[in-house]
Amino acid sequence: MSAKRQIRAFKNSPTSLTSLPPELLIEILKASDWRDVLQVRKTCITLNQITRAKSLWQYFLGGQSEKHAVPWSALEKPAEHYSASEIEWIFLRWKSVEISLRKDSCSPLREHRIRLPSSVDTAHFLTGGRWILVLTETGAVYYCDLEATKIKPTLLIPCPFNAPGTIDSLMSVDESRDTALLSFNIAIFTEDWKKAEASIRSQIAVYRVTLVLDSQHNSTGFAVTCLSTFHPGHLRATVISIELRGPHIARLIRPDPPLELLNYIEVFDWKLLNGSESKMTTKRNIICHADIRSLRLLPDSRIMVYNGVCVLMLDLLKFSESTHPPELPQPDATFPSLWSMVAITQDIMFSSVFTHSDKPHIIFYIAGAIMGVTWASGNSTLPKIEVLPLSIRPTFETLRQSPEFSYHMGTTWSRRRRKLVFIRFNWPGEALDSESGVTYCDMKNSWGSSLLPMEVASGRLAYRSNSFLHVAQLGSLT
Repeated sequence: MSAKRQIRAFKNSPTSLTSLPPELLIEILKASDWRDVLQVRKTCITLNQITRAKSLWQYFLGGQSEKHAVPWSALEKPAEHYSASEIEWIFLRWKSVEISLRKDSCSPLREHRIRLPSSVDTAHFLTGGRWILVLTETGAVYYCDLEATKIKPTLLIPCPFNAPGTIDSLMSVDESRDTALLSFNIAIFTEDWKKAEASIRSQIAVYRVTLVLDSQHNSTGFAVTCLSTFHPGHLRATVISIELRGPHIARLIRPDPPLELLNYIEVFDWKLLNGSESKMTTKRNIICHADIRSLRLLPDSRIMVYNGVCVLMLDLLKFSESTHPPELPQPDATFPSLWSMVAITQDIMFSSVFTHSDKPHIIFYIAGAIMGVTWASGNSTLPKIEVLPLSIRPTFETLRQSPEFSYHMGTTWSRRRRKLVFIRFNWPGEALDSESGVTYCDMKNSWGSSLLPMEVASGRLAYRSNSFLHVAQLGSLT
């Protein structure tokens, strides 16, 4: 019997693959590689329809999200509001980014230049990569829909001051991980210097922002609710950064003029301070020790700091509320830490906190190596902390700045090559289908400063340049 007749006989036999129930076929396909599913689609009409099942691509997308420690909020709305083809497109776009970054070199599909009403101070990708938030020098926050036909900024939060003078502002975003609809809290510190009047106004505000859907479940923008506003008072100091996580806001402060080894951190519970000015001296925790250079708020009321000598994990509950003025912090002689690691280097910038297998993970770059720290979540007095070397930088590269990190990727700029550098790494003990390595990316413009972490699910990168925001798209299947 010829091969064609054998195939025809198999298809017509009771044991043919297409004779199986659709539910069983989907379960078989779930155990297959996604590339094989796309090949099976080409065989016949029945399997073409089966391979387009929404539950199949939801399964693949869920596994991809878990592997990269990206929460299901990568979907900006409930899964039932997406079509099967939309879920498949999101997954395939993500995989196309992975494929591009496994090569020695790549180029972006396209780059956008978005003009803002004033100079850009900082920006933040929301999970999923469709939306980006932009803080401008006027203290106003805008958002852009990067999948719109014409990308333009839309005002989200205006400057809190009328007729402002010279504005200093900082922004921090805390995305919700347990909501089906994209939502987040955003903290904005604004300080207004009016030189003519020799007056200074300052404010910290926390807002709740939620995606708005129309009757067809299409995204139309965001709704904003102010949760808390308070006035921390003027400091004879410079606020270097702010960090928002849950009920806590932390400010890293450098006194003016600088006092030797006296950068310090203030931590507020913003839920207790709405509209309050008098409570400010009794509702803050002050952490002051050596030369604190960077910080990251962690789960379970903890904080990670770098003081020029050590990386330390601290318990916020161990620091009593301060009653002394913020401009005169008192060094904590005991400085109780849950964990510390000697790290004598220039500066260390911590990644965001990623959750994988119910354990927090954080990444930083030190002395030519990428280090990962993970621990068991919970309120134990001394958590079991693991320090894992993830990758060594290429010996032929001198990284002038710390990479911006996602869970499996560090992104930085090579001044020598004038290219973006993607450093791929894996966490020990996690099975992945990619190897550690380096990919170089040719860009139209110099991306050496103000680079944002790559949004891994969409393959988008961004950097700021005066009043413009530059956004590039990686991948091949989009």
